[in-house]
Amino acid sequence: MADDKPILNMEIYNELSSLMGEELHELYEEFKQNTPDLMKRLEKELGYSDAKPAEATAHLLKSSSSNLGIESFAKSCAEIEQNCKLSEIDEAKKAFTLLVEEYNNFSSYNFDIAC
Repeated sequence: MADDKPILNMEIYNELSSLMGEELHELYEEFKQNTPDLMKRLEKELGYSDAKPAEATAHLLKSSSSNLGIESFAKSCAEIEQNCKLSEIDEAKKAFTLLVEEYNNFSSYNFDIAC
């Protein structure tokens, strides 16, 4: 991952923050807690002969992260989803490696600097 890529889209973050206040941080924490299980599921599904389950899980992860402004993570999910649509599982597996990195970057993000 390039160091200059932002973890969060601050425009989305600020908009959500103005609507939700402190509850937004709870939403990000929920995302942090639920995402590892979905990522494990996705990794398992990438081993299936049918790419449809992995495509659906990647789409779910893409949608939730995109709604929260976690753009680099969402972009990696979109890449996996597209690779699955094209039945390019090896490429999807490569993209999954980046997805793990993106999640780790997000999960260690200091939200105090976003405020």
